[in-house]
Amino acid sequence: MLTPRFGVSKKWKEEVTIIDPDGAYRANDYYGGNLKGIISKLDYLESLGVTIIYLSPIFMANSNHRYDTADYMSIEPMIGSEEDLKELIAKAKALGIGIMLDGVFNHSGSDSIYFNKHGHFDSVGAYQSKDSPYYNWYHFIDYPEVYESWWGITVVPTLNKTSKSLRKFLFGKGGVVEKWTSFGVSWRLDVVDELPIDFVDEMRTAIKMTNPDSIVLGEVWEDASHKYSYDILRPYFTKGQLDGVMNYPFKDAIISFSLKADTFAFIRDVMNIVENYPEQSLASCMTMLGSHDTERILNVLAETGGEHWRKDKQLRYRLGEENMLIAVKRLKIAAALEYTLPGIPSIYYGDEVGMQGFKDPINRRTFPWGEENAEILGYYKKLGNIRKNNPKALSGRISFANSDLLIMKRGSGDDALIIVANPTNCCAAFPNKTRMKELITDIIFEEEEIIIGAYGIMILQITEK
Repeated sequence: MLTPRFGVSKKWKEEVTIIDPDGAYRANDYYGGNLKGIISKLDYLESLGVTIIYLSPIFMANSNHRYDTADYMSIEPMIGSEEDLKELIAKAKALGIGIMLDGVFNHSGSDSIYFNKHGHFDSVGAYQSKDSPYYNWYHFIDYPEVYESWWGITVVPTLNKTSKSLRKFLFGKGGVVEKWTSFGVSWRLDVVDELPIDFVDEMRTAIKMTNPDSIVLGEVWEDASHKYSYDILRPYFTKGQLDGVMNYPFKDAIISFSLKADTFAFIRDVMNIVENYPEQSLASCMTMLGSHDTERILNVLAETGGEHWRKDKQLRYRLGEENMLIAVKRLKIAAALEYTLPGIPSIYYGDEVGMQGFKDPINRRTFPWGEENAEILGYYKKLGNIRKNNPKALSGRISFANSDLLIMKRGSGDDALIIVANPTNCCAAFPNKTRMKELITDIIFEEEEIIIGAYGIMILQITEK
């Protein structure tokens, strides 16, 4: 592992730092994960049925999360080299897996080539001189100490998206977007609702001109079809700006249903998105249960109430046996819905092996190689196979039965799948008119009434055998 420029190196299983001795949190503890490591785990990812790897920012930065970009044209040396990235892209492609980069273009780092607040770079940054070539890339209120920054966090000064020189640097010939897109990657756009409409237009054009097959997704937490930001309706789908978004409304619907068993609310919330999103856009959205911005899904489903605890208590907490038991049962329901709803199921690393944790930085612990929860991992692999083997059904129409029990149908005819979920602590029954195979357990049902147990989930398929 390379020694970090700023911060500390840790052993893989050491606990994350939540606060430094002086009371500050700097996100500067490093564990050595890199592109070569991902390459070494491609077989594992393939076994899960993964078809695309979404990487958090990989460009040079001075935090471990790297949302404070220091150099858009360079990969963080601790992560690897351009050759390492090319190798990852090529070897992943050979397995049918794509690579998606995280594009952070709303703000840069204050400790960067462009701002250079601490003088760590061999450049004249905007903070250092009004004659800097980067001066008009930022908004200064009282030069140089007071400037616009994302949510008031001064380590990430907001970029001036109207700057022609900034746009040329990002979207012009030989610029940031062209360079990395030409490697064969897709993009997830961080805080896309903070970006001006014409800025996103220009970015999409630059991406698609370089590689028409590159996917452009956006970070949107609400219904993206009528998302207002700064009092402006965002034309993400009506103007074709984005191919898809992070489907947080589906996440919320799945989690709420898994906890509250409100079938009507689940159908309402899902169908609102299904009816509002263009079919192609919906199919490209990330259907997820969590991300680096949320608590680990097991913690959420265990209903610990710990989201309001002090960070030091959160860091020490582990689910007890009873909480873990109920959380895993609910997770199986939630994950099955995630994999069978429209869109692309997206796993936040480690959720598939039972990682626990509250919000950042506790949700960023290192992957527990050798200590995976075998039951959860096996379940996710099973869901991956079901999805891989039923592309027609899972790209087909979605409909719901008029029932207190959640009965969801994907596809039509012999290719259809019937998903039945019972997140209550009581058994339930539903009628059956044909011979059905339950794909998670491979059990055959021929009875006129099928019983689903407490906290049960079934993915059923008509079978003649």
